[in-house]
Amino acid sequence: MDLDFCSQKVRQRAMEPKFVGSESECDDYLKKKNHFMCHFHFPNSNGEITVYGQLITEGQSEVIGEAKFFTNVQGAPLAFLDALIELAHKRDYHSLPLLRLKEIEAYLRAKNSEPSFPNDGIQLLRYYELIHALKNSISKKMAYLPKDATENEKKSPTIEEYRPHSILLFNKEKMGEFVNLETALKVEIVSDVLAAHVRPLLQRDGGDVECIHVMENLVVLIFHGSCGTCGMSLTTTMDFIKKVLRTELFDTNIDIITDS
Repeated sequence: MDLDFCSQKVRQRAMEPKFVGSESECDDYLKKKNHFMCHFHFPNSNGEITVYGQLITEGQSEVIGEAKFFTNVQGAPLAFLDALIELAHKRDYHSLPLLRLKEIEAYLRAKNSEPSFPNDGIQLLRYYELIHALKNSISKKMAYLPKDATENEKKSPTIEEYRPHSILLFNKEKMGEFVNLETALKVEIVSDVLAAHVRPLLQRDGGDVECIHVMENLVVLIFHGSCGTCGMSLTTTMDFIKKVLRTELFDTNIDIITDS
């Protein structure tokens, strides 16, 4: 993403991020009480990030009191991640997922009428996935679980949990039929759809999924974590993913196979 098309705040943050730390500082934090650490590889890229800090108690919840990170990500995504970490402060297990991509984008606007990133930051969806990894990390420090949740309970996602976004990840009118696109672009689009609608649901149970190839209308997926050994990955979960992709890509001929 070209910084020239981003807001002044984004350009400034990309040059001088506020919450960048170091590996040595992270080691020092790990010796402190109520520390947390989250290491995450961004899907379909060589990017990775480590977030670390301390949790503090507010009422009955443990919230992020301090947080820093180090990463090999640069440019506009670095500015996005820096703002994400800043806005994550004072949030707990429950409120962290309420921090939406649109809120981060709005926070980095130079003027209310000028977007921070091209296309409302849709290209940054893979970096927004840090929210779910961070949530999982701090949840391990929680003193309690929601009443309707059990630690060992796992379930396949259902189509009722799928909520299409108001902003299209694939604009058929501008880009044309999905089947006619270049392979690399197909993989990128499918990966963005998975990041927005599928991966968060799988990650809640320690699973994950990745698009590794697309051949015409056939999407090749690989499952990770608990999904790689779960029979539901080949049945109801695959059916759920197929329905989501067919809806988001406007193509009822989309089919999927797994290389897990």
